Amino acid sequence: MNNHIKKLLFVSLVLSLCSFELLTAQSIKEPEFNGQVLAIVEDQVIALEVQKPFAKTKNGGMVLVTGALAKVKTILRVEGESSNVVIPHQDSTAYQFIVKVPNNEDDPSQVITLIELKQKVKMNKKNSYRFVETGSANGFKAESGIKSFKTFDASKYGESSFLIESSELKAGKEYAIVVEGYENFNLFRIK
Repeated sequence: MNNHIKKLLFVSLVLSLCSFELLTAQSIKEPEFNGQVLAIVEDQVIALEVQKPFAKTKNGGMVLVTGALAKVKTILRVEGESSNVVIPHQDSTAYQFIVKVPNNEDDPSQVITLIELKQKVKMNKKNSYRFVETGSANGFKAESGIKSFKTFDASKYGESSFLIESSELKAGKEYAIVVEGYENFNLFRIK
């Protein structure tokens, strides 16, 4: 067999494998309801844990000069030491999620937020919780919450969803995906 035929066979094999992978990814059904998130892990689809966060706001005080300056800190927390949805750590590939939104014509970075949560484990594990802290000073977002936000790439998926991918997620951490307009945190942890 000459080299030209070997190259053609190799290229056709690679193309058929790629097209099979695309067909498999597109064969996964969208979540049923807006605000729901599914994780794609190898050949499995996993629904994320859903919790409504509790908000606690602290006012850091006011300083009067020519106007009022108020520093406000908001803590959004969910109960439990860790999520019951565990995604295995992946070294070489990005983590993938299908996020159902009302309209996938919108900019995904404006309607989806991926957040790393901090953990507060108490002696009585029943009272443990996970949280994200944000703040503002005169209406501007404080830097404390910015580092909790994780970046992702997104593409349209199906009728009304996005396929998001992130390589920033780390083992041993808790995360939440939040869809604009829906109060729930879609929770998972990386093992």
